[in-house]
Amino acid sequence: MYSEEEKKEFASIKKKENTYFTFFTSGLLYWVIHSANIIKDQCNRFFIAAGLQENEVEFIKAHITHPVFFIKEYCTDQDIWNLLFTTCENNFGWIDIDCFVGNKDVFTRMSIIDSKTIFNCYWTSSNRLCTYFI
Repeated sequence: MYSEEEKKEFASIKKKENTYFTFFTSGLLYWVIHSANIIKDQCNRFFIAAGLQENEVEFIKAHITHPVFFIKEYCTDQDIWNLLFTTCENNFGWIDIDCFVGNKDVFTRMSIIDSKTIFNCYWTSSNRLCTYFI
């Protein structure tokens, strides 16, 4: 879980309208690099990393050009959703670390939300065993 100090620091970061957040934890560097390379300039991208080893932090700092916020302790995606909902003042999006959509139009269409809508999902599919959404 993130500390109260980390929450305040994250809240103080100026984030653009329609920023798309991507969260990851230790052991996922391959996915981070792959995702960052496919979704380069298609949207306002912001990574949130939690519970990384020091060598992973240094690797990310050397290879990712997007903003990255580092949280020292391990967090779940539910923890990060809570962080976003309690600190973000603008509309924002979420891109799972294993989402490799590279079409800029998808992000543009997803960011168009009228004042009566609280959640927008571009594509969904579900069956008895799982649900997918982008």
